[in-house]
Amino acid sequence: MTPPHVVAIILAAGRSSRMGRLKPLLPLAERTVIERLVSVFHQAGVADVGVVVGYRGGEIAQALRDAPVRIIENAHFDRGMYSSVQAGVRAFDPVPDGLFVLPADIPLVRPWTLQCLMHRFSEDSSKVVHPCLLGERGHPPLLPGSLVRQIAEDTVDTGLHRVLEANAHRNVDQEVADRYILIDVDTPGDYESLLNQWRRYPIPDDRECRVMVSCHASDPQGIWRHGQAVAHVAGMICGALKAGGCDLDAELIRGAALVHDIAKGRQDHARAGAKLIGDMGFAPVAGIVACHMEIALDPQAPVSEAEVVYMADKYVQGDRRVSMDARFDKAMERFGADEEARRHILRRRATATAVRDRMERLIGRPLAGVLDLNDPSASSDALEKSR
Repeated sequence: MTPPHVVAIILAAGRSSRMGRLKPLLPLAERTVIERLVSVFHQAGVADVGVVVGYRGGEIAQALRDAPVRIIENAHFDRGMYSSVQAGVRAFDPVPDGLFVLPADIPLVRPWTLQCLMHRFSEDSSKVVHPCLLGERGHPPLLPGSLVRQIAEDTVDTGLHRVLEANAHRNVDQEVADRYILIDVDTPGDYESLLNQWRRYPIPDDRECRVMVSCHASDPQGIWRHGQAVAHVAGMICGALKAGGCDLDAELIRGAALVHDIAKGRQDHARAGAKLIGDMGFAPVAGIVACHMEIALDPQAPVSEAEVVYMADKYVQGDRRVSMDARFDKAMERFGADEEARRHILRRRATATAVRDRMERLIGRPLAGVLDLNDPSASSDALEKSR
């Protein structure tokens, strides 16, 4: 079956009065906001992208002079955003099967998000597909061709919000691991916050991790509870190591711990999980997930975030803290009769012991004391309440 033909319009015609600077041309890393947005759609597989310009449109067009993009002029941009939506949809002939509509002041939407929306749309191209983060709708919606035609022919300044309300029966929500569908940039303070968030862009927060597990794990509840427990233990280890002088990224550790078992139940689940998470755009997390079962230890290198998650996982059974020895003893009881499995367990135990010993030298005390293994009864519920 031929996939739906989906295009996109980026609304960049406004005056940016509250910002005091033209928002589409704000710097973001090595390029401008508008260049990044066009690139995101292209990365997601949307080849036909239109940018609707109005105020200082020539400057925006100049910034995009080397990009494969349509520049769509809206002479009536002062009438409001809906006039730009209409100018954008009228530029596509024939009417596409689906259309993304994204204001230029929502610049950090992830390419994976757009791909998820298109996949859902391909299942029923009569629907309006909204991205959601734990039930909260964001941008951009993906509109069906019939609604695009209706907007193009509309002679009243209805407003896109009202059009969508009138077609609420068509709405479907698609959960995405993307906090940036909810973040727009209107003021200089918003922009400063955006730049800070951009530096942490490849590292998911708890909400994004929860969506990843909910949408992709075979046992979402069990794997989430295990991830919470491992994240808590990893946080305790991280804190002790940082107190001992180690430079570690606590947010990266937590994110990787929460999703490390996302592919549990699949063959070579560490590698499968890393592939999935990497495809979503979380490369630093993917690198840690790939080695949470087996890790190559370099005694000369500084202790890494990957080692922290690896070690924390060895101290959690299900959603409860246990000793590392208890974990390996149980594995030996289950599989030790098989000689090959026995060798594998002993090799993994030796590696884990070496990682533990190194951490204990840096911390200056046993990990069992750091983790309070005298009270191993804390479940993930209790651990979350303690945060």
